[in-house]
Amino acid sequence: MNLTVSFANVEQATKLLLANAAGVEPQRWILWAIPQTAPIEPYGTLFLSDGFSSLTLPSCQVISQQLTYGVNGPQLQVTGLDRRVYWSGQAIDGEYNVRDANGNIVPHTERTPQQLAQLLWIAMGEPFASVSALPNIDRPYVNWQCANAATELDKLCERYGCEPTLDIGTNSSGIIVKGIGQPLPNNLDVRWAAEGIHGVLPTRIEACSGYALLQSKLKLEPILEDTDNTEKNADDVTYAPSGGWDGNVASLEDPLPADSTEENAERAKKLWKRWRVTGFADGTLTHGLLGPVNTVHDLFPISDRLLTPLTNDEGEVLEAGAYLVGTARIDGAPAPLDNTEEGARIDVPFRIIEDKGIIETAEPIYQVTGETELAAAELYLVCTHRMRDPSTNQLVRYVRFFTPGGVGGVQTVQSYDVIPRITTTYGSGASHTIATGYEGNTAALNALLDLDISRKLDELSPRPSAVVEYNGIQYIAADGAIQSVFWILDCNERSDERNCITVGYRNVEGGDLLLYSRERARRQLSIATEIDRKRIIVDSGQHNRRRIA
Repeated sequence: MNLTVSFANVEQATKLLLANAAGVEPQRWILWAIPQTAPIEPYGTLFLSDGFSSLTLPSCQVISQQLTYGVNGPQLQVTGLDRRVYWSGQAIDGEYNVRDANGNIVPHTERTPQQLAQLLWIAMGEPFASVSALPNIDRPYVNWQCANAATELDKLCERYGCEPTLDIGTNSSGIIVKGIGQPLPNNLDVRWAAEGIHGVLPTRIEACSGYALLQSKLKLEPILEDTDNTEKNADDVTYAPSGGWDGNVASLEDPLPADSTEENAERAKKLWKRWRVTGFADGTLTHGLLGPVNTVHDLFPISDRLLTPLTNDEGEVLEAGAYLVGTARIDGAPAPLDNTEEGARIDVPFRIIEDKGIIETAEPIYQVTGETELAAAELYLVCTHRMRDPSTNQLVRYVRFFTPGGVGGVQTVQSYDVIPRITTTYGSGASHTIATGYEGNTAALNALLDLDISRKLDELSPRPSAVVEYNGIQYIAADGAIQSVFWILDCNERSDERNCITVGYRNVEGGDLLLYSRERARRQLSIATEIDRKRIIVDSGQHNRRRIA
């Protein structure tokens, strides 16, 4: 064979090892040459030919150079990467498929998986990359904040059982489906081949959702700042009247007597204007569907949005934000209706300090007891919040799992943009604090998670595998089935049988190109086949679900 190897200004190349595989990671090549005085240029085109076929890899980058010593004397060893080296480090910003309180996508943020992939490819300098392998059936939420575009593309593809790749034969980039691809060529250049079945079904596949969102009615208590700068129940501060504030407030503008200190008088002016979540509406720390939490802080953060907005009889949205309900005095109400009915809407402007569960109202909220006495309102907040699992202290998420009956352990799919949503419904009047039911998105949630499980099952299912060695340069593209390809050219090899070979791995991992040997490749394939023989397939056909953190 008439071998040719060249790169940049390398004068006399003697040997080349080149590897290729799918993925965003740049693939390595190692070139040996006669030592030369001129420094090797750090960028250039790698070219290899056996006199019949050739490969050209433009825009390669050198990452190291060193002198080595062997039976043929000193040699210059140059190690480089293919042009995927320029994919890494490219930043991208953007937030897409943002959901409103109802779980609907905010229209101007909507992007399909293919559109998201196109944005990432453009950021990586590949505007013409193919994205057709990705499905467009869902809208994954992404929030890229100066994110690495290559990493985000890899994550996006992983979700759909796909992978980005560079076809070094055509110098084109695109996305392939894992497990799906061409067979290895079967021609007169085949030196040897080994076949088997590679892959082991897992014991279980889990699909984990994002953190659950709950809409609940939460009980509030009035709080004030004490002299030690801590916030306490309003009746527990050191300057509170004996017996508490209820019935002992002459003026809401100046609740304390005139002889009080200026600091305490200023603190007291926030009486019944600052409130703190103490638990669920029924006074407990137990969610009727998900169970208890350890402390009230396990219900934070709370949000000023609703999962289920208030609507009128015509379906028009009346309120999409959190709101207050309870029993309180409404200024201007005709006598004798000084106080609202139990659980009535309290229309007072307020703001939420989300991570502390504190609500600040624009004016004091109180009720009248007896004829003229003032007391703290019975106040509740209807809002959206998170919840922590008491056993792990992690925010609650939803896990859907499938047991295919294999022996390959547990495989997990992260589906963080699939959000469980649970809205609690309540009684009315005197029973407005009692939960009467729970509405969720279980059906839609299960459908999305089952789809993720199905993709992972397809990716992990056993498939026919092969390792094939060829004479000369064979152009073989790494795709979803052909996982790696090696090319080895050695101008010092005295036998034409081995001075230029191509090795392809299909549905089995290839080894390190420096350690390649026929025996090692066969052993790798046989081990994979042996593991597969021990596999026991028991397809229960059942999906189950559980709550974890």
